[in-house]
Amino acid sequence: MDEIGERFGVKCVGFCSDVSDAASVKACYSGIFKEFKRLDVLVNNAGIMQDSLLGMIPEPLIRRSSK
Repeated sequence: MDEIGERFGVKCVGFCSDVSDAASVKACYSGIFKEFKRLDVLVNNAGIMQDSLLGMIPEPLIRRSSK
């Protein structure tokens, strides 16, 4: 991330979250919006959970996939 920040002259920060824990996701987004006031890029490296967008996956499916 430091390389990206230096190359493009922007602040880059990584936030981690457990997508199977709703409180963790909310805390992550809260931290992002507190720091930047917006979200420009999201890299979802959570693995494979059927064919759904992260924001559209029902909570029961997330919970089943995390076991």
